[in-house]
Amino acid sequence: LVGRWWAPAGFGKTSLVSQWLEQEKTGHAWLTLDHRGNAPALFWNAVASALARVNPRFAIRESTLLAALEPGAAVDPVTMLINRLADYSRTWQAPSRLVLVLDDFHLLDQQVLLEQIRRFIDFAPGFLRIVCISRLDPPIRTAPLLARPQTVRLGPEALRFDLACNRKFLQARWPTSLSP
Repeated sequence: LVGRWWAPAGFGKTSLVSQWLEQEKTGHAWLTLDHRGNAPALFWNAVASALARVNPRFAIRESTLLAALEPGAAVDPVTMLINRLADYSRTWQAPSRLVLVLDDFHLLDQQVLLEQIRRFIDFAPGFLRIVCISRLDPPIRTAPLLARPQTVRLGPEALRFDLACNRKFLQARWPTSLSP
């Protein structure tokens, strides 16, 4: 897990992650969530589709996904996707890092789905970094995640600009218009 970026609306979370990805020049899959994403079938289909835009091998047929979500199914969607990612990580084509961005994570509130996401975070292969952008602290067990050295948590206090930061930012953007 790379990070949980949370702060109220307008703090620049999405812009900051977008700029970070642009600077890092790393492969990434971006998924902007909405309330419909609370259904596990829709969520995992959207995650697989976002990852499939990076590499088609991550695509999961909807019928396969729905079968995996049935009670008593032999394999669940989390295990299915983790296995595909793990298999891919052992190929020569695998990047050293792939970032999955889950934007508007605060819109997810179904406990079953949140537990599946937590398992996905726990067992995802090492090359996958997951960034959760949220207006609220994510409603998943976070203490074990925060104990990991690779976890970064940025809240409103880290994203808030003070007067000096605002001036520096504006001067970098429009150097001639802010000259004394």
